[in-house]
Amino acid sequence: MPPATPCTAVPAAIPTPPTAADYMPCDARLIAPLPATLSFRKAAALPLVTLTAWEGLFDKGRIDERDHVLVHGATGGVGHVGLQLAAWNGCT
Repeated sequence: MPPATPCTAVPAAIPTPPTAADYMPCDARLIAPLPATLSFRKAAALPLVTLTAWEGLFDKGRIDERDHVLVHGATGGVGHVGLQLAAWNGCT
């Protein structure tokens, strides 16, 4: 990415103390360009809900493409991402 590109990171995977700084060092593999359609605020929330949904579905639930998945609370942050991840994985 070119310098000064707006980006977002997966903060849970960055081994530094919590911070509210504008800039911080991190592993380049954990950052991604900020989509033009997302604000910084929305982009900051996305990694946490995505990691939570991923852990529930894949790490704990061990779903695969043949599974039927029911997501309770699918209108909330974690739930709607969980639906998208399950569909991406081929679940019904």
